[in-house]
Amino acid sequence: MTISAEICSEVCRLYKEGHSAAKVGEMTGISNVSVGKIVRRNGIQAGSKGERIGIDKICQAYLSGKSAPQIQEEFGINHVAIYKILKKNGISSRDREIEINDDEIQQMVKEHESGMTMKEISDLHGKTKSWSTISRRLHNRGIRVDYKREMPVSEYALDETVFDEINEESAYWIGFLMADGCVQYNGRIALSLQLRDKEQIIKFRNFLKSNHKVRESTALDLEKKIYPNCAITVTSKKIVDRLIHFGVTPRKSHTAKVHEELAFNRHFWRGVIDGDGTVGMGSKTLYARLSLVGSKYLLEQFQTYVKSICPNCDASIKPQVNIFRYALGCGPAIEVIKNLYQDSNIHLDRKKERANTLIWLYNVRPGHYCKQQDFRDRVLRAASECMSADSADRIKEIENEPSVYYPQEQAG
Repeated sequence: MTISAEICSEVCRLYKEGHSAAKVGEMTGISNVSVGKIVRRNGIQAGSKGERIGIDKICQAYLSGKSAPQIQEEFGINHVAIYKILKKNGISSRDREIEINDDEIQQMVKEHESGMTMKEISDLHGKTKSWSTISRRLHNRGIRVDYKREMPVSEYALDETVFDEINEESAYWIGFLMADGCVQYNGRIALSLQLRDKEQIIKFRNFLKSNHKVRESTALDLEKKIYPNCAITVTSKKIVDRLIHFGVTPRKSHTAKVHEELAFNRHFWRGVIDGDGTVGMGSKTLYARLSLVGSKYLLEQFQTYVKSICPNCDASIKPQVNIFRYALGCGPAIEVIKNLYQDSNIHLDRKKERANTLIWLYNVRPGHYCKQQDFRDRVLRAASECMSADSADRIKEIENEPSVYYPQEQAG
């Protein structure tokens, strides 16, 4: 797209006035990348907003009596940047020059104990618009300040007790977060999935009894391809501490290991499979396939769980790029899929549907060889039709038509 000379001139003017590249782009209808190119092409020195507005103007405005919030409103520059400019130029902050005598301190203590916030006390005494100054003065005199009272009340609901008791739902979501979740020590919990799995994000939000927003955006996959995704982020130090207890820790990709309390919980492992596993079948056969990728420690625990269901299973854990992979096929895969998904109340819908298809195929006609992809697709459609049909006669009808639904040539 060719940008006209008029727009280029307007971009330069706005940028010199101190507007950010993003703001200039929004005002002129072009991208901030294009703004940067135009600015550089016209020899305009890129720098901080304060430098472009003029440090002298900011300092002069402050010395004339204007407060940092007033300068912020006038020039559109962050108050933190204003104080940095003042400090760099040897100008003391007026807040720090404020003197509060002992009588005022005692009065402020009584007001704070009565339930007033620092901001309310600050406004009442007219000392400063920054409640942090009053708070600092009290703290320096050894007076305890209730900082929780200063925090704004969250508009979002959240039940912080959801992981206190281990049941089907809580165990499942611990497993799913072990695979696809992200937690931080500061209490942040994030879950991001492909847009097609938005319903799963909503299920998680419902589990938390929350009204947090589910945000849609785009992201890059491992092959640097853009795909639509959706995410939810909540904050709860209590929930994070509980998740860490069960092994859902920050930066867990190579160290994930579940607490022994959940090591044999099928709901937990269904959550892990829904997050980082694959439920499907071979490309040339109708044999079931079940695989999981993750840390070696977690896969060793899953291997132990599988052997509790199929003692003779000899599948091994193998390295895959910078993580590990554990894969099952045929009978063991079906047995584990049955264990995980039959009679489940919480699951990823598309994997539950595929699990039901595989279980149905295995019960009706196990172990068929298939050379043609279109035949394999017909079998899956037949299975889906049977599972959704109300009539048992229709299922029997399909079972008795091997020439239509099953190949005449079979393995062996």
